[in-house]
Parts: sequence; C-alpha cells; structure tokens
Amino acid sequence: MFTAAAALQWRGWQPHRADWWSGSLQLLGTLAFNATTLRALGTALDSPSYDRVVWRPDAVGSVLFLASGYLAYVQVSGGALRLPPRTRDGAIAAVNLFGCVAFGVSAVAAFVLPATGSEADIALANSATAVGALAFLVGALLLLGEGAPRSEPATPPDRPLSDGQVSRPAQ
Repeated sequence: MFTAAAALQWRGWQPHRADWWSGSLQLLGTLAFNATTLRALGTALDSPSYDRVVWRPDAVGSVLFLASGYLAYVQVSGGALRLPPRTRDGAIAAVNLFGCVAFGVSAVAAFVLPATGSEADIALANSATAVGALAFLVGALLLLGEGAPRSEPATPPDRPLSDGQVSRPAQ
C-alpha cells in the first residue's frame, strides 16, 4: 500500500539523519548563492543596495555551507576534532568542508565597506571563491564513484590440493 508517509520516505524525507540535514543545508546554501548571482547581474557594485542585495545572501549561503560541511564531516569522522577515515567518504567530507571554509572566507572578504563602497579584499574574495569551487568540484568527482556497482572479487585460481588433485571454484 502506498501511503503519504511512504511517499515522503521514498523522496528522501529523513530529518532524523545528519546526512539529510547536511544535504538540505547545502541545497539551501546553493539556492542562496544562486539568488546572489542573479541579483548581482542587475546591481552595480557602487549601489547603496549592493550590501543588502548581494553580500548578505553570500553570507547566508556561506553559513549554510559551513553548517552542511560540518555535519557531513562529523558524520563521517565520528567527531569534530577527529580526522576522517582514509576512505572515499572521508576524502569527500574533508574536501567539501575545506570548500565550505573557502566560501566563508570569500563571503567575508566580499563585504562592501560602507565608508569606501569597495569590497574588503577583492583578491581574497575571488581566490577563495575559486578555491571553494575547485574543492566542491573535487568532492563531486570523488562522489561519482560512489554510485558505481562494486565489482565482484576475481574467481580464485585453481589450487593444487595436498594429494595432487586440483581444486576448482564452485560454478
């Protein structure tokens, strides 16, 4: 029987899981960054509304990314101060958290100073954005292998038994 609860479960509604929250927060952060990008296309840097329209969504997206990356890292490593395991999951969590931190640095550096009307540090904002994007790309590329089917172990070779007969794998 197909119920509403089953439909929510099928669609991935699992708020009791840390990885669900991590993915949800990253989605919200991505939406905030996309809103920033769209608004930035129509807002001049020297506009009085630039800080309200562009920087604040960047900051919101960065905070959401940091929370997402932190949750994923803690989930995989077993604690905030523990190193992640030397697995694909551990590498994905570490590189994504690094990207989240880079985007956070970028957001702080992109803050428009009211006195001058210019960004706090444009070079740092641009380089940290590039580093964050590169880290997310590496995380995504590592994630590609997650969905691949696991290969079956190779059939063991024929082995001689102690009496000279040959053991063959079961068919």
